[in-house]
Amino acid sequence: MRIKLKDIAEELRISPATVSLAVNDRPGISEKTKEKILAYIRSKEEKDREREWNPAGSGSSVAMINYLKNGIILNRSGKNHPVLEQIKKEVRAGGYDFVYLTFNEKINRIQDLIRECRNRDVKGIYIMAAEMSKADIYPFLELKIPIVTGDNLFYEEGIDSFLIDNREGIRRGVDYLVD
Repeated sequence: MRIKLKDIAEELRISPATVSLAVNDRPGISEKTKEKILAYIRSKEEKDREREWNPAGSGSSVAMINYLKNGIILNRSGKNHPVLEQIKKEVRAGGYDFVYLTFNEKINRIQDLIRECRNRDVKGIYIMAAEMSKADIYPFLELKIPIVTGDNLFYEEGIDSFLIDNREGIRRGVDYLVD
């Protein structure tokens, strides 16, 4: 949205001519006034960009779910883990709230998790899915939101997925140690 000089002048309680001089870099106003006007414009433009960037609206969330099934993968939440903190920062920069959830199939019910995602207005999910089977992913599809799974492939279900190659990582780690 374009900001009108008249609106800037009204908001800052100065004349439209003064605003015009500042934005057109003309002499006739003090540097302090000019900087005040330009800072106001930058602030308004930033707020407009934030509104455009967050199409979901305020209160919407992105969820990260640690899916535990057989207990092979340990509960690795660590609420203040540096990786989680970075993800949280990026999600918030995108205008969303960050939700970290642990789901243990032996304790929790999938219907409750899906309901919680709806209640929190989750607009996208990243699932740490190493222990999931193909059947486990279907309840998440009911949400009709973007889903990404890590450490498991669900291409046939139309989900963006990637594998973390632990064998290659271990091999490289051992190579580094030997070197």
